[in-house]
Amino acid sequence: MGDWTREYCILRVIAAGRERGSALPLEAAALRVRGGREAEHASWLIDPGVPVPSSLRERSGRSEDEYRRGLSPSAAAAQIQRSVEGLTVIVYGREEAEAPFPEDDPLLSSAVSVADARQLAWLSLPYLRDHSLDAMVSSLLQEELPWRALEEARLVYRLIAACRKVWKEGHPKVRAAVLAALRLAGNPWYHYLAGNRSSSDTAASPTFPDLIDLVPGPGKARAARDRPSAPDRPTSPNATETGEERVDPREVARFFAPGGALSQHHPGHEARPQQTAMASAVAEALNDSAFLVAEAGTGVGKSLAYLVPGALYARATGSPLVVSTYTRNLQEQLFQRDLPLLARALGSLDFSLLKGRSNYLCLRKWSAWCDLLSRGEPVLRLFELAPAEAYAFLASWLARSLSGDLEEISLSLRLPLTHFLEELSSDPDECLRTRCPRRERCWMERARLLAARSEVVVVNHALLLSQAAADEPGTSTPALPAYRHLVIDEAHHLEDVATEAFGVSFSLESCLRGLGEISPAGALYAAWKNLALEDPLPPRLAELGGEAREYSYHIMEFITGGLLAFLHTAIGSPGEVTEP
Repeated sequence: MGDWTREYCILRVIAAGRERGSALPLEAAALRVRGGREAEHASWLIDPGVPVPSSLRERSGRSEDEYRRGLSPSAAAAQIQRSVEGLTVIVYGREEAEAPFPEDDPLLSSAVSVADARQLAWLSLPYLRDHSLDAMVSSLLQEELPWRALEEARLVYRLIAACRKVWKEGHPKVRAAVLAALRLAGNPWYHYLAGNRSSSDTAASPTFPDLIDLVPGPGKARAARDRPSAPDRPTSPNATETGEERVDPREVARFFAPGGALSQHHPGHEARPQQTAMASAVAEALNDSAFLVAEAGTGVGKSLAYLVPGALYARATGSPLVVSTYTRNLQEQLFQRDLPLLARALGSLDFSLLKGRSNYLCLRKWSAWCDLLSRGEPVLRLFELAPAEAYAFLASWLARSLSGDLEEISLSLRLPLTHFLEELSSDPDECLRTRCPRRERCWMERARLLAARSEVVVVNHALLLSQAAADEPGTSTPALPAYRHLVIDEAHHLEDVATEAFGVSFSLESCLRGLGEISPAGALYAAWKNLALEDPLPPRLAELGGEAREYSYHIMEFITGGLLAFLHTAIGSPGEVTEP
């Protein structure tokens, strides 16, 4: 594909719904850019054939009659195809643009190529959780979508320029690696980001470097590993006769009162008697090392009711407060909203979010995968993304991430990479722990060290109970720091999680499913068939593939025979009744 940046077309389609077959087209616009400037444009109102929801009419400021006078969807599609013919077309979300139109006549079939601007957003701002057009326009342009196709096409034009500006501010080593990967993948954004750089410039760059040298090491966090749980400190006015620190419930109540610390840093805060009463009860329970069961309705503000006294107690005693939740939404609320607010109100607060191992990228696996790519060895297909494209997106994120948490990756990118990210995530059965060559920069190790020096640590029930069941052998740092006090939020889910953590399930169905994963129809042979090789297999590789299929049959026969013998011993022959 040649350099298309001299002349291209930005297409924007506004529709009700996003799913093919149910999305209703309402408006479209094509904005042609030539020589870096808007050259011409066209826009079309579309009659979806059904009444337009009132909420959509209000957003666009158009009447039902205006839509009724619009083109039919098929006529609009024909007009769009003529407008983009022979050009590279930029859309924001290709599937969303094509969904409202018939699948048998693709909307963008007349275009030379299609560049999805969402991919540019992934490359430029990989740390954002939301890469929707609405969120990107708000973040970079500080504007709102007008719900008018031509105006939104102009916003996309400004947005891609802003994304390129942000991308150029990135680390030179990352930019060079990403450009080389985009060029090899034939991704259209290569020409837009490379600018005047020639392909020989990017070809000279190392191909698929793992960039691990850009990942921050644990640093001073390692010193926190052996921190005593209750360091010596001067006796405070709240200490008891035995020297034990306490939290004054009256101080906690003042925290929530009108004009208190919370209202000073959160203008929308309102004093609620139920919240203050719960916070005082939590303070008393901490002071007495007592159990407390509290139930609070919606709107009480229970998270701050336990965080405020808990943080004060952790600061006074040097023993961290561990907060366990069930849902990720509550985890994010605590970590992204409540704890930063509390840190401002207290002046400072060390807090961290600790997740299970599988949530973190394994740098050893990532490095091995990059090595495979650099040597040109076959790798598994990644749905609609070429392996080089997947590298470009993940390398951009890796160089900016501070935690290695795979959930940082935008959902719109995480979905096409789901299987791939599962393969690259940290796994307790595969972790080399102290023998790992990447241990000094390990994300999991770093997260645990940060938790060890935190005053408040947020975890989920699964991680809490998995450590209670058994500590991971050979791990230099325990999953959770030593703690004396624990808050279990969403406690009504704890029983189910405990059953899963401490129970063992065994069924014929699970055994057969496991056999299927190693059978020719399962992972062993399926992995071979899905190798990303476009050329015919060389004779030797084809021969090895046949041997792999034959061996997989033998493995299946061996394990199936053992399973049948076990079942025969356990439950007897068919028709027999074995006494318990």
